[in-house]
Amino acid sequence: MNAVVFALEAEELKVTVTGESTSVEVFGQRISFGVLEDLQIKERHEVKSYSGTKRVNVYERSGNLAFRVWSNAEGHRAHWGDSKTKRLEELLPQCIGGIFRHARLRRIEEEVQKQRELVWVRQRSEEAERAQKARAEQQRLENLEKCISNWQKAEQIRAFVTAYQRMCEGAINVQLAAPR
Repeated sequence: MNAVVFALEAEELKVTVTGESTSVEVFGQRISFGVLEDLQIKERHEVKSYSGTKRVNVYERSGNLAFRVWSNAEGHRAHWGDSKTKRLEELLPQCIGGIFRHARLRRIEEEVQKQRELVWVRQRSEEAERAQKARAEQQRLENLEKCISNWQKAEQIRAFVTAYQRMCEGAINVQLAAPR
């Protein structure tokens, strides 16, 4: 672990070591990593439960060390460990490269997410603008229909007043023409 920390600090990167994790800031991304001991399966057995049987593995420490990058970069290697031909110490360049690769991929994912959010905000804005225009058009249509209704009502009132005046004039003429 010291070799990894010293190599990262030699690249002038800020390494943070806490009780829970060790991390480094690369390309503006905080990448957590650690060295752990691989486990191997000691025994397997089946255990009966209320929903049937399930397979249970019992693990034990293998004595092999492994370097692990704790970020999520799908499809990219995040685990290097002791093997029959190489020790973890020999894999230091691959481990450091893995940290940089994961940081770069997370940075790219972050930028893609920002672009998605911008597209989403733009789409929401366009939808809101279309909805506002539709409401305004609906309001104009309702105002037009109200004006037409008022105009038709005014025409009916004018026709009624005219007919009423004619009727009243006819009644007056009839009264005037009648003998007294």
